[in-house]
Amino acid sequence: MYKKNFFAPLLIVLLFSSNVFSNVYDNRFLPLYKRPYTKRVDKYSRFGASFFVASADHAMGMNGEEVMIPKVFGDYEMQNIGKALVVLGKPNPLLDEFQNLSLPFDIDQKINAQGLSVVYDQHIWKYLYAGTSLYLMRLHSNYSFIFDKGKSGLNRASGFTDIYDYMSKLHNAIGVTGNNYNKVGMGDMDAYIRIGNVWDYLYKMQRIDAGFSLGLLLPTGEKRCLNIPSSIPFGGNGHWGIYGQIDTELGLKDDMKLLIMLRLSKRFSKVQNDRIPVAGEQSLFGALIAPVKVDPGLTFIFSPQFWWENLRKGFGIRVGYTLAYHQCDSWCDYRPEIDKKAVLVENFNFISNPSSWANDYLNLSAYYEFFSDVENRRVAPVVSLTWDWPTFFLVGKNAPKTQKVSLGLDLVF
Repeated sequence: MYKKNFFAPLLIVLLFSSNVFSNVYDNRFLPLYKRPYTKRVDKYSRFGASFFVASADHAMGMNGEEVMIPKVFGDYEMQNIGKALVVLGKPNPLLDEFQNLSLPFDIDQKINAQGLSVVYDQHIWKYLYAGTSLYLMRLHSNYSFIFDKGKSGLNRASGFTDIYDYMSKLHNAIGVTGNNYNKVGMGDMDAYIRIGNVWDYLYKMQRIDAGFSLGLLLPTGEKRCLNIPSSIPFGGNGHWGIYGQIDTELGLKDDMKLLIMLRLSKRFSKVQNDRIPVAGEQSLFGALIAPVKVDPGLTFIFSPQFWWENLRKGFGIRVGYTLAYHQCDSWCDYRPEIDKKAVLVENFNFISNPSSWANDYLNLSAYYEFFSDVENRRVAPVVSLTWDWPTFFLVGKNAPKTQKVSLGLDLVF
């Protein structure tokens, strides 16, 4: 006889996880969410592919205000790049009369991406599942610099026309080679194992499908290019990672289901060359390129999803919400001691603080199941159309407002 109590339903939800959610959630630029799916009677595995498009041209700043995307990493003051070159023992290309003026720029960034994601979830044994997901993407990102005359200290007309020539000289001096980034490559791979179970007619639920997942994030994705500040990583920027996940699928009624997911992920630390500001320049335009140890912060994800199935002969809808919060990354100077003394970097707070970000998305999906008698079919195809819309309703800081639309086909078997 199964003894019921108040805490048992909560423990079922919190101690187990389903395999309906997996992919890269710790990229602030793109909502690389895997489409959830619900299992059917005797149909626990899935192979799926989807084509997606995504775009962004604004972001939420440190205090939740709407800003241009590069503003997330700080203000761009061109004169500070010249000062940084002097600190490094290099000549300053700016005229003497410009070097102590304020030369601020706004940077407009536009991000456009198209890609194909593939996912495979396999039921191995009664309680055991495994799966993997990967995506291929084409990305275009570009910068446009807009000189802020009103905030500048430049008052002679000829200076306005010369200012972009001096910017080009400064960028060449620190190794910046362009403002446009075009790349085709893979994203990070996600591989997981899951232990779970299914309970029928328990706690007034028609069905409870729950389990615990442990996943590995492999750094197969393209990394940020140091010479092109408009570049963005396709995944975790070269860091391996792991995650633990708990979630459950609750069968509320015949055609209504609620999926709830909690995930905590961690990327491992890594020593890599990166740009380091030495005179207040924006971090993406740091004049010093040197080895640093980057230890990414934890990423927390919460996502409830509500399914309403069979509205009309196989047609259904899904309404979901996904919240992600990433803690600050830790940076440590890994240069030899003699180099640290030659060029002093007081702290990395100006890089670490903007590395914390948060966003939330509304996930809207419509799908169609081709066969109503799924249990009698060897393979059951499902077509879906999904829109991930950045709401920034509860949280939103230091993250682009990226729209994403995907068209998917799942084969459930």
